[in-house]
Amino acid sequence: VTNLNKDTTLKAQKARAANFLNKNWKNLKGIRDKEQLGCSLKSTARKLETRWRIVTFYKNILAKIKPKLGEAKFIEIKKKLWDGDSAGYHDATFAFDMWEKDTLAAIPDAATKTEISKIITNQEKAYTTFDCDKTAWLDSGFGFNRCLK
Repeated sequence: VTNLNKDTTLKAQKARAANFLNKNWKNLKGIRDKEQLGCSLKSTARKLETRWRIVTFYKNILAKIKPKLGEAKFIEIKKKLWDGDSAGYHDATFAFDMWEKDTLAAIPDAATKTEISKIITNQEKAYTTFDCDKTAWLDSGFGFNRCLK
C-alpha cells in the first residue's frame, strides 16, 4: 500500500498496480497464465476503486469531526484510524468498526459523542455502497495483496 499511497489519483494507482502485475505475474502465486492475469488485473482495478471510496469516506468523516474536537484529541483519533487501518491490512470490515467504537469511547463529553456518532452515521448513509465495499475487500484475488506490498 505504501507505493500506492504515493499516487494521488485512482488512475495512477491503477497504472502502478497494472504495471506491477504485468511485469511480475509469472512470479505471483495463483497466476498461472495470461487468462488469470486478465482476471487479476480486473479484480485489482475493482479493489482499488473500492479502496479509493473507503479512503474518501474516512477523509470525509475526519474533516467533519475535526471542528468538534480539540487539536490533540483530533490528532489522536485520526492517528488511531490510520494506524488501525494499516494494522488491519486495510480491511475496513474490522478496522472501521473498531475505530468507531474506540473513538466514541475516547470522547468524554456526551453531547460531542452524540454529535460525532451522528456524523459517522450520516456519512455511512451517504456512502450507499459502504457495506458492499467493506466486504469486497475481503477476497484478495490473484496476487492482489502481494501487489500492494
